[in-house]
Amino acid sequence: MDGFQSSQKINEFCMQINIPKPYIAALTGYDDNMVAEKCKESGMAEFLQKPVNIEKVKEIIIKNGIQINKWSEILL
Repeated sequence: MDGFQSSQKINEFCMQINIPKPYIAALTGYDDNMVAEKCKESGMAEFLQKPVNIEKVKEIIIKNGIQINKWSEILL
């Protein structure tokens, strides 16, 4: 199972049990608009390319901190 399939399965599972979808960010070495579109279609919210830009990762975490906290409450 690849990341696209995993993202779809996670989102389907969340819908089945009626919980919010998680914020899924793709991390890839590809620099391709088709890959970015496929990420979006599979339910990923963000598309990051390698090498990792740590400032971009921090921005995503800060921007979505509330969602991350909600998930930690649900999963714990």
